[in-house]
Amino acid sequence: MKLLLLILSLMTFTIQDKHTVNTDGEYPILMQASYANTGTSGNVTAGQEAVLSLTHLGGIQIDRITVYANSNKSSGAGEFAVTADGQTITTKSGTFKQWTGGYDNTAYHPITLLQSPVAGVSELTITLTGTKNSLHINRYEIQWTPVAPRIVTLMRGDKVYATMTETQGNDGIHLPAVPDTEEWKFLGWSETMFWSSNSLPTLYPAATRYVPSADCTLWAVFEYQDEEQETGYATELTDGEYRYVNSTNNTVLTGVPADGGMKSDALNLSSANQIYSISFPDTATAYITHRATGTPIGYSGTKMAANTSPWKVYHKGEETIFYIEEGNKLYVLWLNIQIHGGSTKTTAGLMDVYSLSSPMRLLPVVESSAERYYTCHPEVPMGVEEVKDERMNELMEERVLMQLGTYQLKIRNGKKIIEL
Repeated sequence: MKLLLLILSLMTFTIQDKHTVNTDGEYPILMQASYANTGTSGNVTAGQEAVLSLTHLGGIQIDRITVYANSNKSSGAGEFAVTADGQTITTKSGTFKQWTGGYDNTAYHPITLLQSPVAGVSELTITLTGTKNSLHINRYEIQWTPVAPRIVTLMRGDKVYATMTETQGNDGIHLPAVPDTEEWKFLGWSETMFWSSNSLPTLYPAATRYVPSADCTLWAVFEYQDEEQETGYATELTDGEYRYVNSTNNTVLTGVPADGGMKSDALNLSSANQIYSISFPDTATAYITHRATGTPIGYSGTKMAANTSPWKVYHKGEETIFYIEEGNKLYVLWLNIQIHGGSTKTTAGLMDVYSLSSPMRLLPVVESSAERYYTCHPEVPMGVEEVKDERMNELMEERVLMQLGTYQLKIRNGKKIIEL
């Protein structure tokens, strides 16, 4: 069983060029790898440096590091340094002959850098500095042990909504949606609990994967459904300002193009970064501009770009989706595209599809003077309504709503506060 675990927990990085490695094997689901060589490809001469950097490892245990390399026919020397989370954990200096028993410019030989386990690693860097010509790296092999599965407790107010456990460490969990109430609309999950707020913390939308760094608790976040706020998706297409929304999990297109993609985030009616000005020269064409920055939202080939590009439009009832045709294929503007297989890293951008039916909607922007109210406790009697008329004096008076151990939840000036 232990042998099987070592085989399954082996990641390999093979040099492609001086800026790129090909990743293979089993690796942490959020891991990112980068490679830089001041020499050429895997080759390092005197004074040159090759660096492999791994991030988002999620606290794994590194069991063994092996580099496969060769040398010149009769020379080659250097120094390896391995750091974990900024701390040097091992170094190895000398000649290729000292490491392997002889010089060899044809076959690649294993050079072991680490064979004593180091636990709790989130970032790992392997640096080779050349001291005498020349060394050439073919690949890195890293044996590792996953962290134990973590438990996520999901809270709806003061009640446990669900308890979810990862299949294995760093696999993450798929977050569920919580039903709305008559007064409160579910927005997503927060790592921090709060009673009442006019601003949102970082939210993790439903139907997305959340990867905890330890056993933790998430709280469902709700927004007060004010009659002045946006209430429905667009059924007729007219020039205006909109949010581009996935109606199944309340995620929205966010920001502007960068590196061929865009971002998506939980719907936040207070965020100007989620608003786009959209014009429709006709019912089948649209042009999209980010309102806050004036940046055009377009494409170059099948990558997102800050170009003034015509989008094709599919619209039926509440459904609205933007798409292009490229190489006899349809590509839709989609919010959650996996960057590579098995990863939780996603981007918004163009995804090839066979049909245009989708949960995508346009949510018209309705400017409102009403404050936004958010809470993790929709079960508490409403204390965030707009104070009006004869109720003014009553609600402005300080009163205790709930005793929470040594704390009291109070109404003061029409708003909830917690006091010791």
